[in-house]
Amino acid sequence: MTAFAESQPMLNKLSAFPGVQGPVVIIVMDGYGLPKTDVGSAIAAARKPTLDRLFANYPNIRLRAHGTAVYRRRAGL
Repeated sequence: MTAFAESQPMLNKLSAFPGVQGPVVIIVMDGYGLPKTDVGSAIAAARKPTLDRLFANYPNIRLRAHGTAVYRRRAGL
């Protein structure tokens, strides 16, 4: 294990989560921002039926991948 890996927080398994059946697909959309509100959002206004269906029907999460979420020194940590 590298020094970097040792300094990162580890994820703990949730005992109440049984997992999911079937294949798991990880989709990383670099540069695709999801705003807190749809007001003035070009992404919300766009026609994207496949992506809308995926978000509506399948488990998904949003990650913060900017600012202090990825660069801890700025936060004074």
